[in-house]
Amino acid sequence: MFSDYFEIQSIGLPEDTHFILSKLFTRIHGVLKSESLNIGLGFPELSRHSPGSIVRCFGVSRELEQLQRNNGITHLEGRGMIAIKPIATVPPDAIAIAYRRDRSAEKDLAGFRQRQMRRRVRRAEHAQNQPETSLRIEAKSRLQDNEKAERPPYLLLEREGRRLPIHINTASLQINTNICQFSSYGLARKVEDKYSAVPMF
Repeated sequence: MFSDYFEIQSIGLPEDTHFILSKLFTRIHGVLKSESLNIGLGFPELSRHSPGSIVRCFGVSRELEQLQRNNGITHLEGRGMIAIKPIATVPPDAIAIAYRRDRSAEKDLAGFRQRQMRRRVRRAEHAQNQPETSLRIEAKSRLQDNEKAERPPYLLLEREGRRLPIHINTASLQINTNICQFSSYGLARKVEDKYSAVPMF
């Protein structure tokens, strides 16, 4: 695992945190991809439904400095949206964890939306010839509540005017601390059935 890191904290209002981190994630992805940097991201406040308000960037000092100095990143800091902390050494008692892209959640969500749309079309066709009674309204409300998808934490990647949700999951067993290869999203790569890891502390 990498032994150096720096931390980026969202400093906006709590309700703006997801928007700010999504902006940051988009900028980081652009830098990692365009400059071919190998940096792993950590989300120490990751919970069941939220990525939290902190992003840790792990890598070699030279590449971390390159990311810190990027105009897109410093622009967010200049606007008072984030605070960038200095590069530091990972604590010796840190454990290993892999933050990986959860593609299954993205497929499940896409399938859910397609099924939801088909049900809405069928209900609309059926409702044309039916009076809107209080019982039907109540039943429709219950159905809509049941249709809400259970969604893991994600960040929105802005690409060509579209927003692509990147869902994040963790692994602590199928990891290899000697693998230091990360995607252009800063998330773990899988090499021979093992994920690359970053420190967790």
